[in-house]
Amino acid sequence: MTHLLYSSVMLISFYAVYWFCLRTLTFHTYNRFYLLFALIASIVIPVMPGVPVASVINDSFLLPMEQVEPETFMGFTTAKWLKTVGYAYGIGVGLFLLQLLGGIIRVSLRIRNAKAIRWKQLHVLPTGYTTASFFHWVFVDDSIVSPKEKEIVLTHEYEHFRRLHSLDLLLVEIVRCFLWFHPVVYWLRRSLIQIHEYEVDASLAHQYGAKPYAQVLLTLAVSQQGTFTHSFARHPIKNRIETLFQTPSISMKKTLFLLALPLTAVSMALFAQDVPKPPPPPPPTPPAVAPPPPPPVPTNIAEPAATVLPPPPPPPTSSAVAPPPPPPPPYPRKKNGKKTRSQPANTKKKLLIHEVTYAEFESFLKAIRTRSEKSSTEKKDMIPDDFYTNLKTYRSSQTAGITGVSWLQAERFCEWKSEQTKTTFRLPTEKERLQLFSNPIVKQTKGFWCIFFG
Repeated sequence: MTHLLYSSVMLISFYAVYWFCLRTLTFHTYNRFYLLFALIASIVIPVMPGVPVASVINDSFLLPMEQVEPETFMGFTTAKWLKTVGYAYGIGVGLFLLQLLGGIIRVSLRIRNAKAIRWKQLHVLPTGYTTASFFHWVFVDDSIVSPKEKEIVLTHEYEHFRRLHSLDLLLVEIVRCFLWFHPVVYWLRRSLIQIHEYEVDASLAHQYGAKPYAQVLLTLAVSQQGTFTHSFARHPIKNRIETLFQTPSISMKKTLFLLALPLTAVSMALFAQDVPKPPPPPPPTPPAVAPPPPPPVPTNIAEPAATVLPPPPPPPTSSAVAPPPPPPPPYPRKKNGKKTRSQPANTKKKLLIHEVTYAEFESFLKAIRTRSEKSSTEKKDMIPDDFYTNLKTYRSSQTAGITGVSWLQAERFCEWKSEQTKTTFRLPTEKERLQLFSNPIVKQTKGFWCIFFG
């Protein structure tokens, strides 16, 4: 979803520059490649590696996971809304891909069922209703009788083939399948088709003359047929004829196309994909230092004289005081009339987990419903998604843990459990979670669980 949002913003920015600054210029080839660049950049830049400013700004405002509560709208959580939007988007992509495939199949059948005539590098197929082209396949209207008009029409379609205009339209159609919801894609497609016609019209007007060529356009004007085929005369014919007689733009205005450079740089800074920084290299190990050699043993030192030990002390006499006896064992305590030995108190308690089942969570919901201080909206927020559907299956199970519980619902359950058992139940911290998941038995749990000390 983030990639689609970034692509949409970039496409709007690029097309706005074309519409307000470049549309009226007579540099049709420059305009064509600008629109193609805008289309490709809007798709590629959001997946390029980089360090976007957007991610740096957003990270400073993120709250810890334990403080974020799920937002609801019309009784649905944000995750459920995003899931619904994702399904709708996928259905739209599938329908537009089927439409594109159907158009290609229809053109292929028309090519297969018609008898082609070679003209230069074109395959000319006579039809009875339109003049259009798809790559090197050209459909020519049989009603064109004048050889001069037919030559102009074939030359027009040959220019489309030579400049690969059909490839441009096929690329736009593929992008439209994935951005079918975006109106700018449809505006860009219409502008690109117009630029194709302006580009070819300028070439043929230079070859045959502007006035004769304009007369042929008026004579053979037909409506557009097909999705990604080029028709010889497209509406509005008025705009095409006006462009034929338009005064060429001065060369100095070509510098306006340099606006694409800062726009691309800003897009890469804002919308490029964030790449995590590599970990710092480990510190270099200090070189091993050899231990110092032992000092030399002197050989010419005289042996020391023998040491005279003092005489041993005399044995104690009978008047010496004996050491005190060891203290007696602690006096045994009485418990229930019997003597027992005192046990040292075990003050260190063990961290334990409690996996919550569907039946236990159902008891919690029943207790919540009976509380008058809770509003109806707060009571509904305590019900996890698809809870009652899964409850039918796992109600009798004593081991199946409940899933789909939000952080707020888990906290409220721990508070209720603490009130019922007079023992403090709570959710684990991140450090405790990592400590508990080192146990293979805990790893096998699939549902929601809380911790207590026992």
